[in-house]
Amino acid sequence: MGRLLGGSTSHNAMLYFRGFKNDFDFWAANGAKGWSYRDVIPYFLKFENFEFPNANPNDNCGELTVTQNPEIEETPMYKVFDKATKQMNMPVVPCNVPNPDGK
Repeated sequence: MGRLLGGSTSHNAMLYFRGFKNDFDFWAANGAKGWSYRDVIPYFLKFENFEFPNANPNDNCGELTVTQNPEIEETPMYKVFDKATKQMNMPVVPCNVPNPDGK
């Protein structure tokens, strides 16, 4: 629940995350027909509108605009998260790729 000034977006920074390819494929393999990553990715691409310098202009036609907060690196949560990932030698990868954990 977002019971604070600004609601839930105050503590989750309005992150947009598609999910893991393996999760979708697991659901499909266990009976959720039409829910494999291959099945759902066209729908993600259809409703997304990425506003990033390196975004593919052909994919920017959807109603869900996704941008990066230019001040995100100044937030306390980002700094803690960034420090933790560096300590764990985790690669920096975009969130909305098939394997966003870098594996």
